[in-house]
Amino acid sequence: MKIGGSHHPGPSKTTKESSRVLLLHGNLDIVFKEAKNLSEKEKSSKKISVKKKSSEKQMDWLFGKFSGPDVTISVAGAEIGITSADSWNPIWDQQFKVNVAHYAAEVLFDVKSSQITGAVRIPVGHLCSGRKVEGSYPILSASGKPCKPGFVLTLSIQYTSVDKVSFNQPRFGDLATYFPQSKGQVTLYQDAHVRDYRLPNFELDNRLDYEQSNCWADIFDAIRQAQHLIYIAGWSFYPKVKLLRGNNAEESMLGDLLIKKASEGVTVRLLLWSDPTSANFWRVNYGGIMQTYGEETRRFFEGSLVRVLLVGRTEAIYSHHQKTLIVDTDAGAGKRKITSFLGGLDFFLGRYDTPEHPLFGTLNTAHADDFHNPNFKKPGEGCPREPWHDLHCRIDGPAAYDVHTNFVERWLKASEHLELEQKLKLEQLELEQLELEKLKSPNFGERWSKASEKLKLQKLKLLSNFVERLLKALENRKLQKLKSSYDGALLNIDEFVLMKDDPCLSGDNPEAWNVQIFRSIDSNSAKGFPENSREATNKNLVRWKNVSIDMSIHTAYVMAIRAAQNFIYIESQYFIGSSYNWDSCKNLGANNLIPMEIALKIVNKIKANERFSAYIVIPMWPEGDPKGTIVQSILFWQNKTMQMMYQMIYEALREARLEKQYEPKDYLNFFCLGNCEAIEGETSEGSDKTQTLARKRRRFMIYVHSKGMIVDDEYVILGSANINERSMNGTRDTEIAMGAYQPSYTLAEKDLEPLHGQVHGYRMSLWAEHIGTIKESFNQPESVECVKLVRELSEQNWRQFLAATKMKGHLMSYPLKVDRTGKVMHLPGCKTFPDLGGNIMGSYPVGNTMRTCIRGSVFGRPLVYAENFTF
Repeated sequence: MKIGGSHHPGPSKTTKESSRVLLLHGNLDIVFKEAKNLSEKEKSSKKISVKKKSSEKQMDWLFGKFSGPDVTISVAGAEIGITSADSWNPIWDQQFKVNVAHYAAEVLFDVKSSQITGAVRIPVGHLCSGRKVEGSYPILSASGKPCKPGFVLTLSIQYTSVDKVSFNQPRFGDLATYFPQSKGQVTLYQDAHVRDYRLPNFELDNRLDYEQSNCWADIFDAIRQAQHLIYIAGWSFYPKVKLLRGNNAEESMLGDLLIKKASEGVTVRLLLWSDPTSANFWRVNYGGIMQTYGEETRRFFEGSLVRVLLVGRTEAIYSHHQKTLIVDTDAGAGKRKITSFLGGLDFFLGRYDTPEHPLFGTLNTAHADDFHNPNFKKPGEGCPREPWHDLHCRIDGPAAYDVHTNFVERWLKASEHLELEQKLKLEQLELEQLELEKLKSPNFGERWSKASEKLKLQKLKLLSNFVERLLKALENRKLQKLKSSYDGALLNIDEFVLMKDDPCLSGDNPEAWNVQIFRSIDSNSAKGFPENSREATNKNLVRWKNVSIDMSIHTAYVMAIRAAQNFIYIESQYFIGSSYNWDSCKNLGANNLIPMEIALKIVNKIKANERFSAYIVIPMWPEGDPKGTIVQSILFWQNKTMQMMYQMIYEALREARLEKQYEPKDYLNFFCLGNCEAIEGETSEGSDKTQTLARKRRRFMIYVHSKGMIVDDEYVILGSANINERSMNGTRDTEIAMGAYQPSYTLAEKDLEPLHGQVHGYRMSLWAEHIGTIKESFNQPESVECVKLVRELSEQNWRQFLAATKMKGHLMSYPLKVDRTGKVMHLPGCKTFPDLGGNIMGSYPVGNTMRTCIRGSVFGRPLVYAENFTF
């Protein structure tokens, strides 16, 4: 099941009022009360569904529950909600609280059942006053006439514009999501290893200095010192990855370390995505398209006390994308506490990197057994590694326990799925056993009555031996599977750790954080989500048809952008969204609000004659062959997102009569990262032209795998979720993120003066890594001076990258031109990416290619999964 797709009903009768397009920017509060007479066959509210057996209920996650009539809510063609019912005259009493940022003429309620297809349309003009609109509305056909007398939908709808939404004080207070905000401590990481490299120190307020921390070294220490549990959730995993480099590298091999800890009595559990193209038959491994090493990991830990669950999503083209580590750590006074790590870093090949992001210099040292560059079809000797930039964090306090809860909910649900699969397999085995028993019956030989006696005896003897061996094997398999149990495989943490003993909760520490955990996940992947819409609403979940969904990462991004006052800084592996407002391809279904919210934030600031800046860092191209269909499709949709945003900014400048004073890039800029190392000696020619060019020119992009946003140097969101529909939707990839700020370093506390807390230090450290220098104007990133300086330095770096000369910094202006009218176009003489080729603006997917990119398959054959394709 997918939510948030595009929904365009058939034609209907319209009026001048209903066709007037207005901006809905804020919140819609919709309550469905009931529908009447939706079926001629069913005149009562009698339930359609019969009482189900427990085994039938267990099949719901595979096939979904039967539902009666449903109502789909859409605005500007984008679906924002859907009900379900098991009655032909449903009484829902179901509430939807939805963020909107849409130019629309109406809110559409499309009613579908086996007996009726019609719609109720509420003009946006009726909502703009903010008054509640409610009543019983006739369901109209495509012609605009009532489908039938008595066919009505009873609902209420109320709109609150964003300028009337009251923000908590501080502005980034507790959001109404599944996990509450709580006090704690946060450590922010850039890249896997930093401390040994010379990034500048930054003086913070309260006479403190910002200190960069060393992510994988901290993780190594936490795992090594764990006494009770080590839980890892990942998209990919490589058991032979080394958390440390240099003299301690061998002892830090992760797989061996986990086996050692398990042998000491620590409960070690791995919950990994199962790539559906990966399989293991008769000890022959088929690694899968994404090469996530799931099967290799399972085999590596066979015979050890480490338990591994490989789990797929309900729709094969989506993945489990969370990246978390949960361990018990020292809480002082002989007590233990839960500490969690989360972010963008998987324990996998190529993830270890430093702010220098070397290409060739560490191939025989730090990266000797850690080469990763999937952008070449067959990476050969002398190819550059793909440098890897990422964001990660450590959390102590109640929020760390929320990360633990997420793992438990996922583990139990995965176990439930596996147990159901085992039951289905056992039933099949029993059927096979019955069939084989029949083969042993005395009458079996009659089937060969026309065959020679000798041949008959030979076949029966062979068959009898085969049957005996197979029956024995089947019986052994049944016993093994019946003995399997996953529910008891996790520790009860209450037995060794108490929340009240966590030192983060004591005292009034001015450097303490407020932290909240957010997710993209649904009831198909997390155990314990309510099946009732009212109960789901009480837990701040969204109920779409028969699935309960946590979409809080998307909510967190939207609310943080709306609360922003001065600037936004984003690093994201993908940046695609708000397709309902593109100039074409509106039906794509990439309906997350984030690009639209950023554009509207800038538009509103221009109208108020106030400064605002948005800095967005993305990869030069998505990982893979930049000439390939999938990458080209992503680049095309990314370009459509950029074009939409720049066009809105230009129109705002024009309406404010500021288009001659400012240009769109004075407010919004996109960047990428790259590196070029000095040429050493001759470069050999190779059979692959792109590899030869990369070796000769010794340059390559730094892959931006980060997933995070900083707002006003006050608030930070980071985790596993990209800015695209896969990550934000809730029913596609499973994701986790955290949002955090220090209450002592808010604009309210500092009386609107510049903030110099940990979040400020984190951004400045990232800019020092990317730009290679620090300037005074960087303390005011919203200023025109800062925007122009960063742009100038990034354009200089791009020119050095093109010239294959040593670069002063890594930050490069994204290689597209944006003119003063907001039009996005190719840079002169630069239509393709250096060395590897591929249209920088992407190319429009057509025919089966388009179907491949959206659905993930052509003629039933899966092509590319997870991080490398779709929106």
